Amino acid sequence: MYGDSEFSRFRVTFVGFLAAGGLATTVHWAVMALFVGLTSLPVFSTLIGSASGAIVNYWLQHRLAFPGAEMYARTFFRYLASCAFAWIVNVSVFFVLTRDVHFPIIIAQVVTTALVAGLNFIVYKRLVFHEKTP
Repeated sequence: MYGDSEFSRFRVTFVGFLAAGGLATTVHWAVMALFVGLTSLPVFSTLIGSASGAIVNYWLQHRLAFPGAEMYARTFFRYLASCAFAWIVNVSVFFVLTRDVHFPIIIAQVVTTALVAGLNFIVYKRLVFHEKTP
């Protein structure tokens, strides 16, 4: 499927994606925990948390996963569109898991985060962070 150099580049991109996403997820969960403690509104809390994580994630993805991507002005609006999609998926899945399936908040967020992370990698790689063309 991949040649050696293509696989190596994919591996670096994927590890960078995971590192950036892990740090952004930490921000998301920290803000979410803060708001859950303050408001007891889990869906609102995950929405604010994911928005906070998205801000951190954009910069980190450019630096760690997709350093050869087009300049910020070209990727920013594609990133915002991908965030809107991810926020809808995040809130929808979290809502269903907490309200209808009755998962505890932390389990619901772990499942939701894993699903959204997989979707984000595909969307970022194919649609958001295109490499510069010579």
